[in-house]
Amino acid sequence: MEERHADAAALARRAREAGADPLEASTLEGEAWLRRSLEIYETRDLDGTLTPLAEALPALRRAAEIGRSAPRPRLLLAQALMHEGMVRQQREPVRADRFDPALAVLAEGLALDPKDPDLLVVRSEIFAEKGRLARMLGTDPGPSLLAAVTSVDAATRAAPSNRSAWERLAWACLNYARELRDAHYEVGWAWEKGIAAATRAGELSPESSVPPSLLSQMYADRAETTGIRGGDSTGDIEAALVAARRVAQIGDRPIVSRIMLAQAMRQDATRRWSAGEAADARYAEAAHTLGEAFSRGEGQPALAGFGVQIAVLWAESVLLEGRGPDDALAAVAPWAATLRTRVDTDIVAAAQLAELEVLEVQAAVLAGRDPGPEFARARPLLEKVVKAGVYPAMRGRMAEVELHRAAWLAGRGLDPLPALTAADRYAQLMKAEDASSPDGWRLETEVVLARPSPLAADLARARAAIDKSLTFTPEDPRLLALRGHVLAASGDLAGARAALEQARTRNGRLAWVKSLQARLH
Repeated sequence: MEERHADAAALARRAREAGADPLEASTLEGEAWLRRSLEIYETRDLDGTLTPLAEALPALRRAAEIGRSAPRPRLLLAQALMHEGMVRQQREPVRADRFDPALAVLAEGLALDPKDPDLLVVRSEIFAEKGRLARMLGTDPGPSLLAAVTSVDAATRAAPSNRSAWERLAWACLNYARELRDAHYEVGWAWEKGIAAATRAGELSPESSVPPSLLSQMYADRAETTGIRGGDSTGDIEAALVAARRVAQIGDRPIVSRIMLAQAMRQDATRRWSAGEAADARYAEAAHTLGEAFSRGEGQPALAGFGVQIAVLWAESVLLEGRGPDDALAAVAPWAATLRTRVDTDIVAAAQLAELEVLEVQAAVLAGRDPGPEFARARPLLEKVVKAGVYPAMRGRMAEVELHRAAWLAGRGLDPLPALTAADRYAQLMKAEDASSPDGWRLETEVVLARPSPLAADLARARAAIDKSLTFTPEDPRLLALRGHVLAASGDLAGARAALEQARTRNGRLAWVKSLQARLH
C-alpha cells in the first residue's frame, strides 16, 4: 500500500512536469500523499504522519489555486489541514486556532456551492474538533458543537441518500449531548435527532457496524442521564445492549464493539444498583470488557477516561454500601496512570482523575487511614478543574472531599470546623452556580449534619435544603435517607422512620439507611 501511494504521487508529479493537466495532476498527487499520511496515522506514528503531509499540502494548495471553481481540491486541502491540526495538537501545546486554516479553505469552497454535502460534512468534523479543543482549554464548547450539528444537518438535506452524512449527523448529535448535558444545555433534542439519523444510516447500509455503534452510545448516554434524574432507563439500556451486540455480530470493529458493550453494561450496573440490586459483578464485567478494548487500542487516553468513569461509579456504589472499593480501585490503575500523563494540558483528564481522587479520600477514611496523601492529590486537581469553570459539579466534589476530611478529623478528636466551613462554602457556590441541581442542596444538608452539635436553626435550614433537593429527584433513595437523618436530628422520629423506610424500599443497600434505622428502632 505504501508503494502504491508513493508510486501514484510520483506518477502524478511526472505527468504534471510533462505538461499534463496541472489541476488533475496536482490533485492526484496531493490526494495520494494525503492517503499515505492517513495510513501512517493509524499506526500512531505521529512524526511519520507529517512527512507525507508535507508533500500533500503544497500539491493541494497548487490545485486549489489552479481550480478556483473546482470543489474537490478545496475539499482535499481542508481534509489535509484538518488532519495536520489533529496530529499537531497531540504533539504540541493546545491552541484554539488550530483548525482555522482548514475552515478558511472550506469557506472558499462553500462560497462557490453552499450545499456541497462533502464540504459540509468536513466542516462539521472540524467544528467538532474545535469543540473538543474548547473543553481542553476550559472554554465553552457549545457554539462549536452546535455548528457541527448544523453543518452536517444541511448535508443530509442536500444529499438525503448519503449514508456518511447521516452517520456524521448522528455522531455530531451524540457529541453535543455528551459534552453539554452537564453544562446547563438542553440536550434531549440532540439524542432524538441523533437516534433518528443513526437509524436512517442503518437503513441505507444494513451491514455497516457504524450505525448500531452510534445507537448504542446514544441510548447508553441517555439512559445515564435519565437515571441521574430519577427516571426509568431500562428501555434505553436494553436498546443499547441490542445495538452493541449487533456491532459485535458484524465483527469488523472488535475494539468498538467492546467499548459499546462496556458502556451498556455500566449503565445496566448503575440501574441495578439504583434499584437496590447487587451490581458488583456487572461493574466488574464492564471494567473487564473495557480493559480488553484498552489493551487492543494501545492505551488510548479516551478509553482510559471511560475506564475511570466505570471505576468511579463502581467505587461510589460500594462506598455507599459501607464497603471498601478495593476491586474498583485495582481495576482503575492502568487507566488512571494514562490520564496522569495528560492532566497538565487536558482539563477533561484532570476532571476525571479528580473524581477518582475524591473517592480515594473517602476510601481512606472508611478504612481508618489518614487521608492526607489522597487529599493532597485530590485538592490541586479539583482546584484546577473548578478554576476552568466548565464542570459545575466539581464544586460539589470540593465540598465532598472537605466533608470526608472533616469526618476523619472528628473521628480523631480534632477540630472539624475549618473543613466543614470550607465544605459549606463550596456547597453554597455550587447552589449559586446551578440552583437546579439537587447536589448543592444535598451538600448543604450534609454539612449541617456533620457539625458536632447543630443548632435548631441550622437543622431547619438543612430540612429546607433537603426538601428542595427532593423537588428535583423525589425518588432518590440517598436524598430520602438524608431527609430521615435530618428529621431524626430534629426530634421528629416518626417522620424519620417514614423517610428511611421510603429510602429502604427504593434501595436497601445504603449503609447509613441500615445503621440509622437500627438506631431508631
